[in-house]
Amino acid sequence: MNIAFVDLEFGSLYGSYRRDFIPVELGILIYNPVKDEIFIRGAKFRCDAELVLRKKIINEYGKAIGVNERVANLEKQQYNKPYDKTYKLTSEEKKCLRKKCAKNYDLLKARLSKTFNEFNVTEIIFFGKREDIIQIKKSRFNLSDLKVFDMQEEVKKYTDTLFSLDKLSIIVKFKSDRVFFSSDNFKYKIPKKYRHLIKPHRAVGDVARIFLIYREFFYNRDSFVDKCSQFISKMKNLLA
Repeated sequence: MNIAFVDLEFGSLYGSYRRDFIPVELGILIYNPVKDEIFIRGAKFRCDAELVLRKKIINEYGKAIGVNERVANLEKQQYNKPYDKTYKLTSEEKKCLRKKCAKNYDLLKARLSKTFNEFNVTEIIFFGKREDIIQIKKSRFNLSDLKVFDMQEEVKKYTDTLFSLDKLSIIVKFKSDRVFFSSDNFKYKIPKKYRHLIKPHRAVGDVARIFLIYREFFYNRDSFVDKCSQFISKMKNLLA
């Protein structure tokens, strides 16, 4: 019985509303708590449609201070089209593009099914699960037999704060040197295939961050909550 940490990265249909998401990356980290072993799986999904890829610009304290927006057609490997916020698709154009992107959901379902069956997954853990679950349900992957857990909400129960993944990564001192990824109390070797992907805001990198936040939280919850309180106090002092 293994635990799967899952993260999806999305693009928005260019010319549609901001949250008209299409999945473009999947990261899965499988954890065997008995043997303390991890396995990483990842996938990229491409379709012939222009998507807006957004990446937050984060400062040294994990605060979003801006966003980078670019338009890309991942299937054609076109990445340099300027972003025009006034550009709009017609309803028929949106419908056509969503059909083109339907294969992304088929691939998402196939990769989840293959990995979860391979590792006998019984629990799935997200960080801010809402949009991930919406997209997974669109793929028609069955979540009903799995225990679903949201690490962000669990931390909030004990800190009364909805921390971002970036801020909690700072709190647990997440780091990666392309061979290992680590936090205050834990260190794991990165499979060679995924060493270039263990970075923030990539699906594989984010599941590694979620996993170590989970490990630190359940290793010593009181200490974890105390570190969160210290971080909040530090931020308040900086703003004072």
